[in-house]
Amino acid sequence: MIIAVLIVTVLVPVSSLADRTSHLPLYESTPTHCDDMIQLHRWEGSCCSLNVTEGNGCILNVMGGYCQVKGQVWTLNYNSTSDQPCPPSEYTSEQLGMKLIKTIKTEPPIAEESGGAAPGITIATTATRIAAVVTVTVAGFAIAVL
Repeated sequence: MIIAVLIVTVLVPVSSLADRTSHLPLYESTPTHCDDMIQLHRWEGSCCSLNVTEGNGCILNVMGGYCQVKGQVWTLNYNSTSDQPCPPSEYTSEQLGMKLIKTIKTEPPIAEESGGAAPGITIATTATRIAAVVTVTVAGFAIAVL
């Protein structure tokens, strides 16, 4: 008589997947220090505020923007539509590996009329509007902010 033994292995993923959108601020915390989290993840977004906790862990706050994180501990896509600005972070975008690219965009000239001329004569002047466009590029994604 042969007895077969079936062993079931349950795999628990290390990273948690989260895709959340809220009008409220969003946050996530871990006992892993922020310095290590930066090395273990790829970061993208307009608001990825990281701060070291009292227990030397790390907390991510997302407010009035979005943050995508992909890595060993977290895999998440948080979007906060809150009117509040992104909270201060102990780490800059550059420290998170986000690249900031600045470009200048110009619009076609606009004609403006001057009302100081003699009756029946119109003097037209032109002006060029310049708008600054900031493009954040991370992991092949580009986001333009006017």
